[in-house]
Amino acid sequence: MNSTKRVFTSTQSQNTTKLKAIIATMLMLIFYIQSWAIDPQNIGSELYVTAQSGLHMRTTPDAYANSLKVIPLGDKVTVLSQADSIASQKINWVTGNWVLVEHEGDKGYIFDGYLSTLATPMYEWEMCQLDMDMIYPLEQWSEINHMTVSTDTVSSTHITKVTDTYMNGNKLVKINAGDIYKIELHLKDVRIMDAYHLLQNMLEDKTRVNLFKNESIFIEENFNSDLKRVKIKLDNPIDIRKLSNGDVKISIYSQEYPCTL
Repeated sequence: MNSTKRVFTSTQSQNTTKLKAIIATMLMLIFYIQSWAIDPQNIGSELYVTAQSGLHMRTTPDAYANSLKVIPLGDKVTVLSQADSIASQKINWVTGNWVLVEHEGDKGYIFDGYLSTLATPMYEWEMCQLDMDMIYPLEQWSEINHMTVSTDTVSSTHITKVTDTYMNGNKLVKINAGDIYKIELHLKDVRIMDAYHLLQNMLEDKTRVNLFKNESIFIEENFNSDLKRVKIKLDNPIDIRKLSNGDVKISIYSQEYPCTL
């Protein structure tokens, strides 16, 4: 009996190991496909227009070429050709390349510095309603556009920290420390200006958009090099930075912010 039981347990263990291997392989495949799909350089990628005034589709890859149409904020385009990284340009802190895209049957060239994998805020609860406080809108945007795979809560006497990890590897960290509430959104495979435009598009009127821009401080690695950080000096300060692992982190904190975690 003991021998039979041991053989059965061994078989179970082997089956369990195989099942885990299959699951791990499937998850790696899903992650690989997602990683491929969110690279703006990949042919077939669908990207959102982030320019608030819309983005010109032009006949040739040149800012002075004839405009075929203006694609509105939030519309999707499909990438038809890879960008030439050698010909990259910087326009108002936005670095990008010209790519051939398709939009509603029309084909033309667009500056991809104003294209992003991040969904454009469109619902009322994703928009900033309370002065310039972007904590709630960013939380709502994160929940709407991500699928949560795990939630981890760590509590101590004075601090509660909740981490929502999403299927695509992004995560939202919510920290409640007495009269201070802070959120940190970690985004994979995006540029700093993608995150900046995401927040800017949560503002609906020009007055607040101008305030957002005027209070923004852009910090480069070195003179005329890659952007590494943006600080927006609002009542609830915002910090956007590139982390050592390549992720972009958006941090916003508020004092005396009503929150129950």
